[in-house]
Amino acid sequence: MKSHTLLSGAAVAIALTVAMYTLPHGHAQGDAASAYKIGVVNGVAVFEGYQKQRDELSGLRADVEQKQAQIDTQLRALDQEREQLSAQRDSLPAEEFARRRDDWERKVSDLRLESRRLQEEVDRASSRVMERLREDIYSAIQTIGARDNYHLILDADRNPMAQSNVLYHSATLDLTQDVVDHLNAVYQQERAGRSR
Repeated sequence: MKSHTLLSGAAVAIALTVAMYTLPHGHAQGDAASAYKIGVVNGVAVFEGYQKQRDELSGLRADVEQKQAQIDTQLRALDQEREQLSAQRDSLPAEEFARRRDDWERKVSDLRLESRRLQEEVDRASSRVMERLREDIYSAIQTIGARDNYHLILDADRNPMAQSNVLYHSATLDLTQDVVDHLNAVYQQERAGRSR
């Protein structure tokens, strides 16, 4: 039974070999006219090289720092209020102390809620920015693929923990810098149009 399987496997291999060598030249793998054009792009490198990404995330960081400064100022004021309240504990009537302590605790609770609200606002803004950047990068890859007649463009992230299926590629296939250049040229045109 094993020899029968080996013989039929060998017959299939021979048939495939004969078929490959007897196909017309237009279907041969090495024929330049019918060869597939394949490229790879390191998505992480494109993202890092995209000037709009740096500008938008820089603006987002500035906004976060401003909001954090406001929260920090309010925290310092609450710390001072707590210290004053602690210092006055023995000199205030119990009801007055309890009222001021409850007022201080309400302010702390309000500040925590405001801090969470601001964090959610920053998270939503960050998500919107990241989505726009991903769309820009995808669009640039589509544009370059169509413009330069690529049949296939793969993500070739060099991070060993990434989910890329590209295990090896020649440097001649790497379109990463082309995509970065395209994105930055489009972005510069956008910025020039906005500044007019």
